[in-house]
Amino acid sequence: MPFGDPNWNQPKTPSNPRLLRALANLTGDDVTRRQFYDALLNSTLFVPTETHLIQTTDKGQPLLLVEDEQGHNSLPAFTDLQALRRWMTQPKDSSDEPSPYITMPLQELLTNLPAEAAGLWLNLADRASRLVSRGELSQITGGLVTTSVAEAMRREVAPPGAKLNFRVPSNLPNGLVDRVRRVLNSEPDVSVGYLVLITQKGKRGRLAVGVRLIRLMEDALVDKLLFRVRRGINLPMRTSDGVRAKRVAVHCVLLDAPTYEAISKALPPIYEQLGDGLELTW
Repeated sequence: MPFGDPNWNQPKTPSNPRLLRALANLTGDDVTRRQFYDALLNSTLFVPTETHLIQTTDKGQPLLLVEDEQGHNSLPAFTDLQALRRWMTQPKDSSDEPSPYITMPLQELLTNLPAEAAGLWLNLADRASRLVSRGELSQITGGLVTTSVAEAMRREVAPPGAKLNFRVPSNLPNGLVDRVRRVLNSEPDVSVGYLVLITQKGKRGRLAVGVRLIRLMEDALVDKLLFRVRRGINLPMRTSDGVRAKRVAVHCVLLDAPTYEAISKALPPIYEQLGDGLELTW
């Protein structure tokens, strides 16, 4: 299903009735949560701006961040102008705008999400407000925004914007492929895994295990899963005669949709979860 129009041709004053209904009906079960995610993906939102604030979009408008009681910053966004007015101080003349704002399709908004924002806070003055975390946004949008751990691919392997190439690694330590398969098979939330050499021009390649998940998970659970996989794969290995094998550092990352598409075209998965079993393709 397509996102909101990324070409800035949205209505001047979007109202998002579908998202409002989904937000009001959200109970935490899978059905209402997916209805909410689907409506959010196709929404165009109001975002307050201030000239003195820190984060600026590629169109030049600085975005407003709000801080909760724990000191976490979030980006406020609103389904309609009325919801924005309820949050801001009501102006004396109700015909005046309550605050500078822009309207942005979700896809464009997420590309401008400040790095320090813990997530997107919808209609935060209303009873049916909802904080959508970075982890949720990462998964429901196919990786437009990544979790802190998933960003390891860009942070550790290459700088943002670098062109990456993916290929089947060679000269692997004995037993590494089997270990990766065993570790991934021990994680029921991993749907597919790739053992891949990630290279960029002029740089030494990095070995990584990239995974996709079968369900939406909270940030903390994703972080713990990737930590377990990384720890299990990088434990010291020994050869058949008991000698410690040469150690090779293996990164573990959550694949966003574009990276997953690129990798899946370049090489087969090392692991796939198929019902009660697994398919090994190497």
